[in-house]
Amino acid sequence: MAVQINKAHIYGINDGTTPGAITLYEPDATTLVIAGYVSPKLSSANLVHESASEEVVDQFGEVDQVFYWREKFSMTLEVVPRAGTLADRIKSAAIPKAGGVASIANMQVLKAGSLADVINGTKVWIYPGGASWNFVDEGKATLSLPLVRYPGITSPSAIT
Repeated sequence: MAVQINKAHIYGINDGTTPGAITLYEPDATTLVIAGYVSPKLSSANLVHESASEEVVDQFGEVDQVFYWREKFSMTLEVVPRAGTLADRIKSAAIPKAGGVASIANMQVLKAGSLADVINGTKVWIYPGGASWNFVDEGKATLSLPLVRYPGITSPSAIT
């Protein structure tokens, strides 16, 4: 862990004490994406806060009212699939079906929008599809994993 002198800033992707972890589930929110799933190394996260809006103009064409709704967070995790054994390393590159859910732990705690901790949570992130793997001739493979979170959906799971 880094030592900060003079000015403090957010350093790294995890909470500073424990490596960040992600657990992926199928859309039923109970079945792991693959038996023996191992969390990959989380190397970066890009978090975006979004909402829908509508501007209302007065008789002079000036905006005098704005409505905001449909708050959501989109996050793309860049991860390095890895594990303690060669057999398990491929399991950390598995992804669920679209509509799967994710739990994230040990990441930076950030207040954003209506959420006191926008990143960490048990089964609060939804996988919408769109993951991509990057394989190189020499070097480590990476996985880009998009996730979305809606503050109004506190425990997503498929309705059967």
